[in-house]
Amino acid sequence: MERKPEMTLKQAVEKHRKWLEGYCILSRLMGWLLIVTGIGTLGYAAWILLTEETRVNEMFAAFPPDRISDMKFWMIVHEPFFPMILPGLLALLVAQLLRYLLDENTRPCWLLRHGEEVLYFTAVAFLINLIPTFRLLGENNRPLWGFILGGINPNLLLVSAELTILIGLAQALRRVLPMIEEAKSLV
Repeated sequence: MERKPEMTLKQAVEKHRKWLEGYCILSRLMGWLLIVTGIGTLGYAAWILLTEETRVNEMFAAFPPDRISDMKFWMIVHEPFFPMILPGLLALLVAQLLRYLLDENTRPCWLLRHGEEVLYFTAVAFLINLIPTFRLLGENNRPLWGFILGGINPNLLLVSAELTILIGLAQALRRVLPMIEEAKSLV
């Protein structure tokens, strides 16, 4: 049986150029929208906490006094950071990878050159995000390790899947960038 010759990277990029350009534009747009929205939310939450003390006290009246500072931190940092800013950075990373793949004479942008560190930072941030979950489990008078080993913790499963994906993407990015550069240098 006769095999078709395999397509080179340049041929694959040229064949799918329109789609890749569309994905690049969409990824860049979504990334910047998420980052700007996250920073705006962060600013708005900080403004509310700093200027409207009576409204803030009403918002947190249902929480025990020792938990109010945790909830303020959760509102100011966590809410805009995890669902908006981190995904925005990852979308910009994808956009820069596509732009680097599409343009012949470009050098990887700063975010792409440090993409591996961005992915590792995101993995560590998701791991740190588990700390409040473990604190709550310990407060319910359940032994933490018994709860994890005795039953499946959905948060732990979700974060472990996210960590595996992010670390795998970081490793892949480390290996793909030199391959793209080599393919670009071939005539």
